[in-house]
Amino acid sequence: MAGLASAGALALTVAAGSATVAANHLSGNITTIDISDQVGERPTAEDDFGDLASGPLTVLLMGSDQRTGKGNGGFGFFEGARSDTTMLLHLYADRQSAVLVSIPRDTVLDLPACKGPDGERLAPVRDRFNQAFDRGGPGCTVKTVEQMTGLNIDHFVVLDFNGFKQTIDALGGVEVCLTRPLEDWRSGIDLPAGRSRVDGEDALAFVRVRHNIGDGSDISRINRQQLFLSSLVQEVTGSGLLTDPVRLWRVLDEASSSIATDPAMADTRGLLALARSVSGLRPDDLTFVTLPWVPNDDGATILVDEERAAPIWEALRTEQPWPPPPTKGADGRALTVAPGDIVVDVHNATGTEGVGSQAANDLAAEGFAVGVVDARQEPAQRTTIRHAPDQLEAARTLQAAVPGAVLRADADLGERLDLTLGAGYDGVEDIRVKAKGTTEADRDGASTADQDICTG
Repeated sequence: MAGLASAGALALTVAAGSATVAANHLSGNITTIDISDQVGERPTAEDDFGDLASGPLTVLLMGSDQRTGKGNGGFGFFEGARSDTTMLLHLYADRQSAVLVSIPRDTVLDLPACKGPDGERLAPVRDRFNQAFDRGGPGCTVKTVEQMTGLNIDHFVVLDFNGFKQTIDALGGVEVCLTRPLEDWRSGIDLPAGRSRVDGEDALAFVRVRHNIGDGSDISRINRQQLFLSSLVQEVTGSGLLTDPVRLWRVLDEASSSIATDPAMADTRGLLALARSVSGLRPDDLTFVTLPWVPNDDGATILVDEERAAPIWEALRTEQPWPPPPTKGADGRALTVAPGDIVVDVHNATGTEGVGSQAANDLAAEGFAVGVVDARQEPAQRTTIRHAPDQLEAARTLQAAVPGAVLRADADLGERLDLTLGAGYDGVEDIRVKAKGTTEADRDGASTADQDICTG
């Protein structure tokens, strides 16, 4: 993420009038890795960088936990290198918004056949996701993500521990926020409650620490990483960095010397094309999502929740927004009351047995609380929602879930809504309500980079 943000910041060098010299120097800092032997031919410098300049773009961002090499020590010793943090970034075709999907390292899934470090062919295996990087580097990780998502990964960026630290130091640190003090002798981190500005070393410890904070899980750590990235994006866009050539150059020089990418991503023209295309993005244009998951039987790993993950991949593949926009009421206005705050009594007046129970189950699946469920002797033609005058907004939400229903104010009713299903009833539709102060706003587990970093 830091590497890609640095590439975007190159837009300033264009305005400074020294774009070619600056970008040539910076792209010369970047290490290139050719993964075509793993995934086939990908865009090259001769392809005019069309996908970097415009149109939909998917980039895989990988943080390596390699312990060897300059600045990577002090975190214990493990052979090889795993993808300590992996995020899939999708830029929409208009370059006005983006989605960043965090992939938990302990997700168990089918790893495809890959080419190992010595060129040997490694057979498919079922293992933790982060083992793909250890088996075959970024190429194997890209191949694994493509197999899991059905998406084509256009480019990739790899950043190691030292690269992360150098980038944060060059920025002058990044602000973090804690609800209680954090002290961990394993990582050496010692921070008070509230807001603190951390340097590269402490920033790395903050995004990696798993002890004495949260529930100690990788998911908890991912949530903290997303909050950190929100702070980083807010820092880059709101601190005057992009109008301070000296400070910007220092950040770009450090960041570009600490990342590895595919050849096209590292080329001067590619960097500038990408920079120009994303220069208008703001924190609230970047959405964070964590790959949906379910616990594994071993209690130590997790599995992909295929049912919940599939709509995400489909949305990115078809250039649809994620999460889907909030549902509007039948009157075209935004809904203001979430299903979780609504109790509905369901009366079946369709004349068909079982319709009421099915409607109650469908409404419960949408988050509504269901009260009485019964059948009416006298059939009705129209589906009707009766509501107390002060429950109109709740009734509008229910009407959005039951298309075709008509609203009727009834002063004799209390807080509960009364839904009578008529012959024209045609089922319950999925709705999404972003109502402030309710859990419904978080049903997709999504947040944006403009979030309050003290909410985690």
